[in-house]
Amino acid sequence: MSYISKIREKIGHELLIYLGAGVIVYSDEKILLQKRKDNGTWALHAGGIEVGEELEETARRELFEETGQKQVNLSF
Repeated sequence: MSYISKIREKIGHELLIYLGAGVIVYSDEKILLQKRKDNGTWALHAGGIEVGEELEETARRELFEETGQKQVNLSF
């Protein structure tokens, strides 16, 4: 169970401010999207921040988890 799922168990669906990071992979005038397993829609690579993690680390981790890409040049 994920960290956010554990929090939701405790507080339900009340407003929750939760940080995350998303990555836009842009190459040759194309954007790489992923098809979500939960609802079948197309989306950017993104996810929630882990405790103690910097946003750049979150972006890199999410991109790796979802695409397998490790060595990428991120620009902010």
